[in-house]
Amino acid sequence: MKNRCKLVVVAATALFLSNGQSNALTLKTGEVLGSDGKVYSGASPEQLSKMEESFKDSGKKAQVIGDILFVDVLGKAVSMSVRELQSKKDVDLDKFIDTRIEGALAKGAVKDKAKDAAKDKAKDAAKGKAKDAARDAAKGGGKGGGKGGGKP
Repeated sequence: MKNRCKLVVVAATALFLSNGQSNALTLKTGEVLGSDGKVYSGASPEQLSKMEESFKDSGKKAQVIGDILFVDVLGKAVSMSVRELQSKKDVDLDKFIDTRIEGALAKGAVKDKAKDAAKDKAKDAAKGKAKDAARDAAKGGGKGGGKGGGKP
């Protein structure tokens, strides 16, 4: 009876495991899985941000962690797979490095342009409000206008 129960349990387990779907994730060389569940080439944005802070604090310009080389380029952390670097030679290596650096800097430039545009829009809105307040004050309708030292 005991052997029969074991056999049923083993058979049911085998049947369950064989019918289950496989949800395996295969990463290519140089890809990593970020904490947000997305796949990134080189390093996740979170890792890059931490490395930028580390570069600021330590003054280092490059660091290898695991299989990823991090390089500080104008305050921006650029990541490259050590395996990919080792697999390339001469002109291909130069092109690969240039592409990674230009790509990282371009992303930063887009963010900087967006921030600048937002700042400009906020400044324009603030200038508009200031002009309106100045016009109201000039017409005598401004709030908080005290009695000054003008002639009676």
